[in-house]
Amino acid sequence: MKLYVALALAFTVSCHSSSHGAPDAAASARPKIVRPRVLSSGEMPLDLAASRLSLTIMKDHVTPVPATLAMRDGALALDAAPPRARLSVDLDTFESGIAIRNERVRNIFFETSALGWESAEVAFELPSELVARVRAEKRVSRVELAGTLKVHGATTRLAVVVDAGFDGAKLWLKSASPVEVKISDLGLTDNLRRLNAICMHDGVDDVVKVDVSLVFTPTSP
Repeated sequence: MKLYVALALAFTVSCHSSSHGAPDAAASARPKIVRPRVLSSGEMPLDLAASRLSLTIMKDHVTPVPATLAMRDGALALDAAPPRARLSVDLDTFESGIAIRNERVRNIFFETSALGWESAEVAFELPSELVARVRAEKRVSRVELAGTLKVHGATTRLAVVVDAGFDGAKLWLKSASPVEVKISDLGLTDNLRRLNAICMHDGVDDVVKVDVSLVFTPTSP
């Protein structure tokens, strides 16, 4: 979703699995700041455990690198005018299955140790007709959404096609096809070059493909 988006996520890059040194101990031990979640009236909170972004990064022109990012916060306001959602993606949770790659992406590409740079923010609006259809039909397919993704102060527009539906009182949204996010649109090209040099890649594609799966759960009355 537009995120996505996200988030998005925007996002990332990889190092070869062969070891170029151990992960930075100080970065690995960096304490995680837990920020309280704040909901506005009428918002459905994002289920953080059930929601996730999946990324596909192409390195050396031929090798896809899958990775995930966890959600940090989010909420959906179905009855707002217009209906809208906000998402916060935790960039410090980048996970590709290789520890040294994860540390380098977090520290060199995302620079998550910088104050306020550990998250990406996504916002998007839902067409009122989409909300009406989901409520009436319980499930809809391939609906186009538009939103924005903000990383390190740079904002880019997102175009996402989603499936959506209700599972009991929960509302879920899933991307029907990957969202394409350009690293260059977020001003992270220099970070990508530094990461490529350290990881000794032939290159990493500017376009990152992002899939999103979100679940919003009503609060108890």
